[in-house]
Amino acid sequence: MLSKLAEEALRDYLNSPLVRHDTSRLLIRQFGMRANVSAADAAYVALCESLDATLLTLDHRLERAVREHIRTIEVNPPGLRL
Repeated sequence: MLSKLAEEALRDYLNSPLVRHDTSRLLIRQFGMRANVSAADAAYVALCESLDATLLTLDHRLERAVREHIRTIEVNPPGLRL
């Protein structure tokens, strides 16, 4: 049963209208951010840089670390405590 649900979820993901980007070409840039952000965050930041996109984040430390390099918007929903 779980396998069938997982297969269906994967199929839905692959058929979604999301645009997927290969970030392997951004690895050098990501590596350069290792002192300030996590590897996962660096992938998003490098992608935003390459696409000239704005980074939306709930993470105040991430926003503060990268705001001089890319456009950022720190999302702070009312009542949310992190």
